[in-house]
Amino acid sequence: RAVRRLARKPGVAYAEPNYVRELQAIPNDPLFGKLWGLHNTGGGGRRADADIDAPEAWDLSLGDGVVVAVLDTGVNYEHEDLAGQLFLNPGETGMGREDNGIDDDGNGFVDDWRGWDFGVVDGHDGLDLSGPDNDPRDHFGHGTHVSGTIAAAADNGVGIAGVAPKARILPVRLGDYDLNVSRSVRGIKYAHALGAKVANMSYGGWGPSRAELDAIRAASDTLFVIAAGNEGMNVDRERFFPCAYPARNIICVAASTPADRLADFSNYGRNRVDLAAPGTAILSAAWRVQFRRVFTDGFREPLAGTWRRGGTNNTWGRQPVRFPGDPVRKRRPNYALSDSPGKPYRNNADATVTTGPLDLSGGRNCMLNFLFRGRTEPGPDRMLVEVRRSGGPWEEVASYSGRFPVTLGEIDLSAYDGEESLRLRFRLKTDGSVRAPGFVIDSLYLECPSNYMRERGTSMAAPHVAGAAALLMAHDPSLTPFEARAKLVGSADRRPSFRRTIAGGRLNAAAALTYEDAQPPETSVVAFKRVGKRGARIRLGADELVRRYECRLDEAPFAKCPKNLKLGPLAMGAHVFAARAVDAFGNTDPTPAVRRFRIR
Repeated sequence: RAVRRLARKPGVAYAEPNYVRELQAIPNDPLFGKLWGLHNTGGGGRRADADIDAPEAWDLSLGDGVVVAVLDTGVNYEHEDLAGQLFLNPGETGMGREDNGIDDDGNGFVDDWRGWDFGVVDGHDGLDLSGPDNDPRDHFGHGTHVSGTIAAAADNGVGIAGVAPKARILPVRLGDYDLNVSRSVRGIKYAHALGAKVANMSYGGWGPSRAELDAIRAASDTLFVIAAGNEGMNVDRERFFPCAYPARNIICVAASTPADRLADFSNYGRNRVDLAAPGTAILSAAWRVQFRRVFTDGFREPLAGTWRRGGTNNTWGRQPVRFPGDPVRKRRPNYALSDSPGKPYRNNADATVTTGPLDLSGGRNCMLNFLFRGRTEPGPDRMLVEVRRSGGPWEEVASYSGRFPVTLGEIDLSAYDGEESLRLRFRLKTDGSVRAPGFVIDSLYLECPSNYMRERGTSMAAPHVAGAAALLMAHDPSLTPFEARAKLVGSADRRPSFRRTIAGGRLNAAAALTYEDAQPPETSVVAFKRVGKRGARIRLGADELVRRYECRLDEAPFAKCPKNLKLGPLAMGAHVFAARAVDAFGNTDPTPAVRRFRIR
């Protein structure tokens, strides 16, 4: 009405509501665009919005102060995106208590100011030889990758961003190849004692352990986020632990793909696996520098699929060659790139051979390496190596003229670190006088050291949920682990491809933060089986997570009952069994499920 009234006034060109605008911040971390699990814009086989809506969630919570224990292979606590993200034990921090050799807080662990290492000798090369101690450094890589997904620093201008960038990681190193239930139990108890509200357990196996289950249940105010496993199996039938334990403070996570489908390797289960989360091609922190081959070509295949020719008098192609170290006898010749295969190059040439765009994002101190040999007229005739940023001019990074024996070309491309669309080309320039054999190039690769790496697995899916749980608990500290689990499951984005999970969907962190469940559950009698002449076995179910079931027989009052129960011995005659579910938020089914039967 106000708009219409104002629009009629003389001198008003138009009137419209003053709509509210909300900040939609995207962090300045250069690799954020690679984190499809947090923010998926589609393209390249990806489905737009097949993500957890992290930027939308960050408008409401960043996970401030929530302690997330990472029970794993340790953490590279010197990593640029994790160095400031650790939880520091206040009872062992400050005034030199970090290394005074005293158990200052009396918890049984000396100088455990940044977590604890329960391992002995672990790592790819047996790097940790010190036994259980207060140094939970990662010598394997798994725990660092998990930690980066949960709580890598955001808006620090480097690397990636975690799901809960203001949460704090408690490293609990359980070992690598020798991780077992005993260490798992000790890690669970330690994490709980130090106040972890969330614990990520990206591991599992087939043997159930009462001690492990008892430890999880005893830590009733901690939510345990657990990987479902990578065997592509139904864990309702083939139980995978600790995922399959019947504990309310466990949330078990399957892996989803960028196309919003269940990953082919992921375990699943309609009764045991709660929901899916991104778990393929997940970029996160590396435990040590990774030497990533951005581009490599041994020129064994035709150039057309990789290189594009251009310029004038172009004779670039492949020719068979032998470089030092090549086997004398080979079933197939070794091919190399040549500016003029088998003959002298042409005069007045300005000929190029160019790659497609190369992704240097996340790289540090990128280097181009190749072997070459050959000869040109010194001076005017030369071979150039050039690169071009997206939308920019070609820039010369190397020039070769004259005679060269077999030489290793090493070109520093660190000035182009982080470029997502860099093109590389070789360029032959000649004048109109002398002709020469030209250059032959082989064994080319462009390598970028990086502090980040991609991994896949339900191990990578679980930390997305752990980070989302930290966002929830920072947003509403009164939530119990079961209530947090119910919000994460109830708010999942439903997709048919995730129907083999309890939620039937994939994690949506933003939706979980605003989820309110006022809808009562719907109870069902899933199975009813007569036992003998006067008994029955009953299995109950509901369409959401259930805090408890209440049952009654005939005219008795409703009372708490298990999901699987046995009735009997019963009196002869007709009976009416009724059951109702109560969900995580206290909503009770107003229309109980009823089963009528007769004992004859």
